[in-house]
Amino acid sequence: NFGKIVSHPSSEFEKEYIADTGDQISEETLKEMIKGVRINGELYRIKSYSFKTPYRVSLVLVEGKNREIRNIFSHYRIKLKKLQRVRIGCVKLTGILPGTYRYLGEKEVKWFLENRGAK
Repeated sequence: NFGKIVSHPSSEFEKEYIADTGDQISEETLKEMIKGVRINGELYRIKSYSFKTPYRVSLVLVEGKNREIRNIFSHYRIKLKKLQRVRIGCVKLTGILPGTYRYLGEKEVKWFLENRGAK
């Protein structure tokens, strides 16, 4: 199933999110998130980040475990107001409304198949 190839954490495709918070996010905290944090025996970590504002940050994950960002922010007691996935691998999700979809182009499908499991 191609959908599982794209979404499963073992495929290691980057997933980019925009997180809007009710609290300022410190660079120190984000650097700790890159190193990883163990929550209930599970290791969670982000790959990279970039600030949009002190209350808005772009986060990139590779594994994308269930509720990973929410669990990390909860661990640091950072109120998460909104979380939006904006990219999976080479596919930008801008313009796709929640609950809707679009078909991938031939080049996108080829990219996913060629980059599966690549680090």
